[in-house]
Amino acid sequence: MSATPAAAPGRRERRRREVHERIVDAAVALFERQGFAATTTLEITEAADVAEKTFYNHFPTKQHLIQELAEASLAEVRELLRE
Repeated sequence: MSATPAAAPGRRERRRREVHERIVDAAVALFERQGFAATTTLEITEAADVAEKTFYNHFPTKQHLIQELAEASLAEVRELLRE
């Protein structure tokens, strides 16, 4: 029996990931410039060029976004330590 490779993500999933990354990238840039507390979700959505509702489809709160960023940073550190 041969292993079937995982199917490539469909157009909808690719679009969702792209929007998610735009939100994250916009947030990181604003956090670096203004700080976490001074940055609003409205500013993030404007910088990412998405509706504010779209932000909440990806992150229930701004704290969930910062948690995702922290977990990604920790994963990078763990990988560096493994190497």
